[in-house]
Amino acid sequence: MRQILSNIVTISIEVITAILAFIWLQRTGEEEPKIVLVAAIGALITSILVRRTGNKPKITFYLERTGVQSSPTRVSRVTSRVSQVGEMSGEKDITRTYKLSIVNNSNNTAFNPELYIHQDFKKIIFTGDFSASEPIAPASRVEIQLKWARTIEGSPRDFENEIKIQFPKEFDNSFRLLISYQDENGKNHYTTLKIENNKPENRIHTDMDRDLVKVKVHKPLF
Repeated sequence: MRQILSNIVTISIEVITAILAFIWLQRTGEEEPKIVLVAAIGALITSILVRRTGNKPKITFYLERTGVQSSPTRVSRVTSRVSQVGEMSGEKDITRTYKLSIVNNSNNTAFNPELYIHQDFKKIIFTGDFSASEPIAPASRVEIQLKWARTIEGSPRDFENEIKIQFPKEFDNSFRLLISYQDENGKNHYTTLKIENNKPENRIHTDMDRDLVKVKVHKPLF
């Protein structure tokens, strides 16, 4: 709010300066007020352009796997079969944990940050110190832990392959995590994290995606 008021005062002074220089020029026709008028108009245009384009925060997501755990194999409640190599199929609970880093890669503060996720992934558990009331300062980061648990069916080889990959197959081209945030003028900006070809990809845009639900970030116990 203080920065917004400062911007208003600065632009107001430049407008008043331009008006006074114009009146001075009209009355005297001298060269000096003409120079002042040109300088005032130039300063005003520069201020408006800087405030329209130069105050945008830029949030980037970084996502890396930090661990994976699996339960003992048990007989599937749905299917039970033996593969061609004699491996008994079954089911396992696979739990993955990730470190999500939310980084402000700009010189501008990101205000009122809020997280949203595609509704198909609303069971992911988020834990960390994150709040919409706490702005993300320039060149700073917020770290959150993500936990994703699921039950899969298959052979021991299927389980081995599943554990090796960075992201589960469901994430590819379906996972979407969005953060909304505002610049100092209250304008909304958005960054979306997607998983494409098993790699995280960021997209910065100015419109809100659909099919998203708000994320609740749990405070860490310790």
